[in-house]
Amino acid sequence: MTFKCVTAYVYLASLIGDLAMLRKPNQASNLETKIVQWLIRGIGLLATITVTVYLAHLTEKALNTTL
Repeated sequence: MTFKCVTAYVYLASLIGDLAMLRKPNQASNLETKIVQWLIRGIGLLATITVTVYLAHLTEKALNTTL
């Protein structure tokens, strides 16, 4: 299993856990708070994908120069 897969699985597990907690009464009921939380999650997902793609590119480049 590659680092990309592990990163994606960890992020998905975290997201699924957050989705499971949506119906809990201790969650913030303010719509603005929920929107900000989802924006932060989206930014985190985009950052994870960006770093994963960049690291894969660097790894491929390094492997091609050594072979």
